Amino acid sequence: MGSCVKRERMLDPVAPLSAPAGLTLCAAQSGMGGAGQGDWWVQRGCSNLRRARSRGRRVDPEVLCEGAMWRSCLPFFLMALAFFLAGFLLLLRWSRGTGTIASIAVAFGGEERVPACMTLAFSFWRGCRGRAEPPHSHGPDSSFQCYLALAKGGLSPDHVLVLPIGHCQSMVELASEVLEELEQYKSSLKKFFRSKGKRYVAFERNYRSQHLQLQVVPVPQDCCTTEDIKEAFLVQAEEQQLELLEIPEHSALKQIVQAGTPYFYVELDTGEKLFHRIRKHFPLQFGREVLASEAVLGMPGRADWRSCQVGREEEAAAAQAFRQAFAPFDIAQED
Repeated sequence: MGSCVKRERMLDPVAPLSAPAGLTLCAAQSGMGGAGQGDWWVQRGCSNLRRARSRGRRVDPEVLCEGAMWRSCLPFFLMALAFFLAGFLLLLRWSRGTGTIASIAVAFGGEERVPACMTLAFSFWRGCRGRAEPPHSHGPDSSFQCYLALAKGGLSPDHVLVLPIGHCQSMVELASEVLEELEQYKSSLKKFFRSKGKRYVAFERNYRSQHLQLQVVPVPQDCCTTEDIKEAFLVQAEEQQLELLEIPEHSALKQIVQAGTPYFYVELDTGEKLFHRIRKHFPLQFGREVLASEAVLGMPGRADWRSCQVGREEEAAAAQAFRQAFAPFDIAQED
């Protein structure tokens, strides 16, 4: 304690006979430990005290010392925060290629979902049941590139998704063999829904999503015509100031838009196609809102998938029922 007082006398010309007791007590209680570290806090406190006295202020020395300690710790805190943010950004970059970021978004109530999060684990085809990952039951020699799954919180019990097993963000980025199999599934679903007296409507939203999800929603034929569905999309797009354009039936998306460009795409059972290039913002539930509207399915309360969730037992029963009904049309069963 004596050595500290001597140093303080040399450092504080305003009070040459004794150092402020608050500063020596603060240095002793700081717990910094090493020789000279406590003196360093005293030096900072004395410097602050001299500055305050030169300006005619009356300040508690202990307050000055505590302020010096917190200001000195600030660079270390900012450095730790920078390391944390850098690690988090690296994690996000790694997750973009694995779909993990979508899982994190769902856990916090986000919109982006990978198949394991948005679809039913027990709705996978090809004998794969009760798994929270894409089916691989055919082994490494399997030639299948896509699979079907019931949508969680679907507009109807037979609202399904067509998804590639490998990671791909949109249909524009699909390899030719994967796109060919996806087209086969679309054709099978058209035949299946037609046999049930329903119309086929498929849409894709390549915006704020990490994995391709082609949503296929059946619409009973007695609800409306295909022309009514097309008109509903165009009317709601105009109301929300979205430029939804009709593109040639035999044109491929790769001819319309480049990979990496956000877009919204609709395909009707007649082969008619609607396309919107997303430039700024886009309503995430637009496709569901149109199909759930009074002009189509007449169930606007089911526009948000969160309000349509059911229990696990009901989900499992719906998946099993659809699997059995679709089996005669399933391309995986044709072999």
